[in-house]
Amino acid sequence: MIEGEQSDDERPQLSPEQRKQASDIGRIVNRVADHLRLFEAVCLPRAMTSRWVLARRGLPSRIIIGSRRGDMEEGLLFHAWLMVGDVVVTGESERADFMAFDKGKMPQRSADNVV
Repeated sequence: MIEGEQSDDERPQLSPEQRKQASDIGRIVNRVADHLRLFEAVCLPRAMTSRWVLARRGLPSRIIIGSRRGDMEEGLLFHAWLMVGDVVVTGESERADFMAFDKGKMPQRSADNVV
């Protein structure tokens, strides 16, 4: 499931071992993805792969999608990152530049903002 960010009180508490395991899995997935020659493994495939590995180990995680406006040539840009509790497993390097989607707080379309 792809969801928005959780507040601090909604995030599950992780043991030190779980935090280390999540961080280690993210580091390994990123290292392998950086060396792939078949295709460029961008943020979403990395998050999905890490989520699968974590699920096999019983650790719940959340894929979060965010967006930001790029310049005129780029248009709207998207980024995905994976969270386990408060640990960013993949996608942390660009996460601060993007606003996470929140399925519970989608903006309502009004006559004033119709393009």
